[in-house]
Amino acid sequence: MKILTTPRLHRMWEGTWVQFLLGRNFHPVPSDRVADLLDPNNQFVYIGSSAEVCAAADYFIRSGVNFGAIVLSDELLRDECQYIKYENCRFVMRNYVHPTLINEKKVSFFGLGYKTNFCKYLNHNSHLEREFIWNFIGTPHHVDRQQALETFKAIDGHFIHLTEGFGSADSLHISRYAEIINNSLYTLCPYGHYNADTFRVYEALEAGSVPIVPRNAPGLDFPVSYWSWLFRGEVPPFVMASDWNEAREIVMDDLGSGRYIERMELCQLFWRKWKLQWRYDLLSNLDALIHIH
Repeated sequence: MKILTTPRLHRMWEGTWVQFLLGRNFHPVPSDRVADLLDPNNQFVYIGSSAEVCAAADYFIRSGVNFGAIVLSDELLRDECQYIKYENCRFVMRNYVHPTLINEKKVSFFGLGYKTNFCKYLNHNSHLEREFIWNFIGTPHHVDRQQALETFKAIDGHFIHLTEGFGSADSLHISRYAEIINNSLYTLCPYGHYNADTFRVYEALEAGSVPIVPRNAPGLDFPVSYWSWLFRGEVPPFVMASDWNEAREIVMDDLGSGRYIERMELCQLFWRKWKLQWRYDLLSNLDALIHIH
């Protein structure tokens, strides 16, 4: 079996995360050459953006080879993975839960993960070693993010660094970015351009900081919450609220009662479980693809 990936994977935010999910025994080969996609004696997995996976799937379907797909970066949910209707498409795993694909048996979802090389700068500080109550590092590019910041400024002991855009020149170096999250009890995680899910959620979890998230993003109202679908009905232990005032009250209650320590510990256990669950899901799909007769 060949695992092919977009040549851009090493530059994509989630490159290290994808390799973690694949484990040590599977190493993707960067390629977009047609010759690599048309070997009828092989099975394939292609990893890339929705457009790149769609293009590769077209070659796989026409050549009749069995394949799986790992779809990244479809925040706007434009890709309904139409290739799943073909028998030789054996599985699709994608980040960003897509409401039209929730009941598709071939499709499963996983979290966005963390920025490439983020983990190597973490010290995994205990709650006693953390300097900040909460942090936000990013772009206040819509009203909801601005409201989140204004609401949480009522809680002292925060760190805020605002940037012009995703990955812009005024962004913190990854080492400083990791240091701040590693030194915060909570990390404010408002929704992105369209979706409730953001890389910041998983970077907080990886650093032992508690994410503060909205239940849903406007215009994308999942029953119960976005997170209930991503985590298959399990209620995550991080702070999840319908609005930022409710979220602030939860955090203030945590701080006043000392429950923030328990919440941090529960988030760490929860994150270890789901990292391994998503890795198991992927490796099980790969194993099933290898053993097709």
